[in-house]
Amino acid sequence: HALKGAARSIGAEDFADLAAAMEEHAKNENRAAIYARTGELLNALHVLVGNIRSALARRVPAELPSDMPKEMRVSMLRDLRAALSDMDIKTVNELLLACAALPAAAKTEMHLTEIEQRILMFEYDAAIEAIDALL
Repeated sequence: HALKGAARSIGAEDFADLAAAMEEHAKNENRAAIYARTGELLNALHVLVGNIRSALARRVPAELPSDMPKEMRVSMLRDLRAALSDMDIKTVNELLLACAALPAAAKTEMHLTEIEQRILMFEYDAAIEAIDALL
């Protein structure tokens, strides 16, 4: 249900339709259909997240240095946490753009992806917990 709503809110109608179909299968307890389409749903989610990350990366302000010191990255994460706590979505989006454009170690990248996914799913408390874990 959350995937469907999040996808519709950003205009990803094809993905939202797929999520809605999966939701309907779940309501009908149609496990065979759920098992049959789970791979399709996960692949579509992977493509959608990749497209979102690419779009975000293209919109990052040019003044962000790729060799940003660790202290500045930590500061950005703290600002992101504060923006989430304050429900300042404009700032959240700006900071996500900035974070998405910066190179990161694989482990950090994994945490950032989790944070992005939590925000995409409107799970702000879980995103804050993921930021805290990363910090």
